[in-house]
Amino acid sequence: MLDDLQALELSRLSGPAVLALTRGLLAQQQRLHATTLGALSELDRRQLFALDGAGSIRGWLTQQPTGR
Repeated sequence: MLDDLQALELSRLSGPAVLALTRGLLAQQQRLHATTLGALSELDRRQLFALDGAGSIRGWLTQQPTGR
C-alpha cells in the first residue's frame, strides 16, 4: 500500500484530491506514531531490546535504520 502511495503522480491529481490525500496521510501518520510509541514502551518495559544485543532502548533505537 505504501508503495502504491509513493508511486502516485501527485501532479496528475486534482487539487481537492491532493488535499484529501494529504489530510488522510497526516491522520494515518498520527495513528502510526501513537502505535509506535506504544510498541516502544512495551519493548522497553519488557527489556526486549536485549534480544537484539542492545543494553537499553536508546541503544536499540540507534541500531535501527531510522535510529536517531
